[in-house]
Amino acid sequence: MEIEWEKIKRMALDESSEREKQEVSEWQEGDKERERFCKDAEAFYREGQEVNDPSREEIERAWLAVRQRTRKRRFISRRVMGWIAGAAVVVGVFFGVRLMMDGEPKVSPMVKMTKTEGVRLVLSDGTTHVVKTGENITLKVPGFEVKNNGLKQLEQKQVLESDKKEITYSEVIVPRGAEYQLTLADGTRVILNSESRIRFPDEFQPDERRVYLQGEAYFQVARDENCPFLVEAAAVTVKVLGTEFNVNAYRGDDVSTTLVTGRVSVAAGSDSLILNPGQQCVAGGGALTVREADLVSVLAWKNGEFVFKDVTLEDMMNELSRWYDMEVEYESEHLKTDRYYIYVERSKTLEEVLDKVVLTGKIKYKIHGKKVIVGQQ
Repeated sequence: MEIEWEKIKRMALDESSEREKQEVSEWQEGDKERERFCKDAEAFYREGQEVNDPSREEIERAWLAVRQRTRKRRFISRRVMGWIAGAAVVVGVFFGVRLMMDGEPKVSPMVKMTKTEGVRLVLSDGTTHVVKTGENITLKVPGFEVKNNGLKQLEQKQVLESDKKEITYSEVIVPRGAEYQLTLADGTRVILNSESRIRFPDEFQPDERRVYLQGEAYFQVARDENCPFLVEAAAVTVKVLGTEFNVNAYRGDDVSTTLVTGRVSVAAGSDSLILNPGQQCVAGGGALTVREADLVSVLAWKNGEFVFKDVTLEDMMNELSRWYDMEVEYESEHLKTDRYYIYVERSKTLEEVLDKVVLTGKIKYKIHGKKVIVGQQ
């Protein structure tokens, strides 16, 4: 059973009809997480603040800014993230309201990277540079600047059609347990998730800006209507002029492209389609499939969080293993298919995250070095 946010809001403001009160009561009956959620909503709305419901775009933008926002009221969102998937839309709206009530939003989809150990820049001449950043670090690498907010490719004169030559590439490699931000010469900004790499030309061509991705990255593409930006990820090509989107292309997984703003085209083989904001395209099994995206979950990694909604233990542990650089061993294969709803910040230790999973009453774990052994409670 799902319920509309408006009904919960009217209930909290004591403006609901008897029928709506009954619906909300039935929806939360017997579910402690839903009961706490409704109590939080009531406490919030009765603080005396006037609230305008956010639009879908505002909700998405608020999530993108989450890591720059104050955390003083975060307790409500933490409670919300644990309850069932049927109310995912309500969660997004409520969290968007909370963010916007903390003051005038300052939206910036890029987050400050904090774990950069082991990040490497491989130049086209084969030389490798460690590009760890920090509070007071400013390093010079030929053709680049390395500052405390990431790596910036220095702008170079665009190649003329008559002067075209062999394209040379540089590459940023992000290992497990790290993340990094790269600004390309055209102004496009890229956040790279752990265990990811991006290969990009030393000079963009006059008719296209093409990069190659393995792993996961969030792109904020500088607009240039005369020079489209293309992301090659496995057998998928994402083409844009200027927009924001996420691409997940880890080895062995289907390639998913999630659009936040603007429009993109996604092509795989002979198939192609156009995405609208809030949609996700999954390329797998020789076909392209479009569905509505859960932006809260898709962008969680970029916002410094893990948000797992109805996710198998195997998929969840695969993501955790990339961040905490560990291997997973299961005492029983059937454990892999158990499904979970978990929210936790990526700043937590591995033990803190696993302890939260243990609270579900389904699993136990042991850690031996870099190996996590998962068993049944």
